[in-house]
Amino acid sequence: ILAASVLGFLLLNYRFPWRRKASVFMGDAGSYFLGYCIAWFVIALPNDASQTIAPIHALWIAGFPVTDTLTTMWRRRRQRLSMFHASHDHAHHLLRHAGFSVDATVLLMVLMTAAYAFVGLGNALNHQLPETALSYLFVVSLVVYSLLLRSILPLTKPFRHYLADDKVTTPTDG
Repeated sequence: ILAASVLGFLLLNYRFPWRRKASVFMGDAGSYFLGYCIAWFVIALPNDASQTIAPIHALWIAGFPVTDTLTTMWRRRRQRLSMFHASHDHAHHLLRHAGFSVDATVLLMVLMTAAYAFVGLGNALNHQLPETALSYLFVVSLVVYSLLLRSILPLTKPFRHYLADDKVTTPTDG
């Protein structure tokens, strides 16, 4: 039911050629509920006796939101800011500030989510990598993600006119 609800939300809000703006606003309550459901999934699924999924598989399946949250918290901690106050340093904010259009940002976020889920589901079904290796690989993905996201703004500068739509405002480079 949750997956169908999220899919419906995404379909109503994706910018198709015949619809250039979102139709439904999720708001804080919706995003908190979705975050709670993801956290519940990561904790409860491996503890279900009828399932044969390891905790690391569940972490990989929900990997992109977890990775974005952890790297955002780490970045805020390094800057001596509160980890619990809202700010504009999540992946979608940084991609938009880097000049990516809404469509490109959504596509990148969906691809990242799918890549993490593919690793988790693939290894849960086929047990290709040991759980220890998956754990180390997740830590490596956190570091790589953090470094890539931190360097995305300078790297995209020459390409911003190709990536951006008319409504994007980019921060002053300097």
